[in-house]
Amino acid sequence: MGSTTKIPELLTVPEVAELLRCSIRHVQRKLRAGEMEARKDGRRTLIPRWSVEAFLSAMPRRTA
Repeated sequence: MGSTTKIPELLTVPEVAELLRCSIRHVQRKLRAGEMEARKDGRRTLIPRWSVEAFLSAMPRRTA
């Protein structure tokens, strides 16, 4: 997702994995660990954008 792409308010697990450039399994582990919040809609797991943003904000910054 480029910098000009608007990120939707609710994302699926595969969308979050693509956004974070990680595996679907990694996102699922973070959800189980409570590091991101999600809601179920039938079989789909929906993750609010603010939850992904909070997860990223909580990560330590890497200095070069």
